[in-house]
This record gives sequence, C-alpha cells and structure tokens, in this order.
Amino acid sequence: MTTATGDIALVTVVDDAPDDSPSAYVTVDVTVWRGAAHLG
Repeated sequence: MTTATGDIALVTVVDDAPDDSPSAYVTVDVTVWRGAAHLG
C-alpha cells in the first residue's frame, strides 16, 4: 500500500483461524517505510 504522503506499507497475512475454530481471527505483520516513495 502507498499513501498520498509517500509512506509505503507491506501487509503480510501470517495466520488465520482454522475452519473448525470457534473464533474468527487473522494475524498480520505490517512494515511501514515513512516517506519512502518520495526519496531520490
């Protein structure tokens, strides 16, 4: 993802609830580089 201010984010889905789980969840990892799209 890229924002209008030049931040770039990498969103990675790490895990989710198994089909037989009574819970519903998703675990994600997010890395953000602030202003990276405006460098150079």
